[in-house]
Amino acid sequence: MPGMTAELHVLHTPAELTPEWLAAALDSGPIESFSLTKIGTGQMSESTRVEIAYAGEPLGPASVVLKTASTDETSRATGVGLGIYDREVRFYRELAPRIEGPLADCHFAAITGDGSFTIVLEDLAPATQGDQIAGCSVEQARLAMRSLAQLHAPVFSDPQLGATPWLNQGTVLTQALVTQLLDGFVERHGERVGDEHLEARRWGWCTATTGSTTCCSGRRARPARSRSWTGRPSGGAR
Repeated sequence: MPGMTAELHVLHTPAELTPEWLAAALDSGPIESFSLTKIGTGQMSESTRVEIAYAGEPLGPASVVLKTASTDETSRATGVGLGIYDREVRFYRELAPRIEGPLADCHFAAITGDGSFTIVLEDLAPATQGDQIAGCSVEQARLAMRSLAQLHAPVFSDPQLGATPWLNQGTVLTQALVTQLLDGFVERHGERVGDEHLEARRWGWCTATTGSTTCCSGRRARPARSRSWTGRPSGGAR
């Protein structure tokens, strides 16, 4: 992955991006200028499309996606406190090179001790991600499941990953928390949920241990690392 180097400093906001920094991250030819367009919904990070104009012959991508920490203090504190920023950077630096499945190419990924991070990803436009409210067709679901299998297969039951601390952290999303939030969710969205699903809520969660382990992003509802409906791999934008 060209540009995956720790020598470049981490950008705190897209406003800090310069042509020189971007050219070094992409290992491209000289960049004359670029334009920035905010994309995604940005719950815990900022995603920005960078469209690039090269000084001479184009020797790099026409555009990339830049990810930085959220400028919202609460969102940033959540990303740092739950280790989300750190895990995403480590995923692209340590795991992505082992996975040949549906992943956007990563040109640069780094994080600082205070939680600021920068990730530069392949821009997969015009591909689009799924709409979790509208749902999907059987064919789209089949595509997503096959892509998840491609993502899991290279690291399935890897004992080293099973013992890697940053991949094996507790979650705040417990049965107790879900129980507290469920009534409010049903009050707000109940008319859009089938009776059989409302009935299933009373059964709570169950877990099973098979002895096999795999890597899970915890973001399946929003397929950041699965193939888009166009059949191209979707990026990690959140």
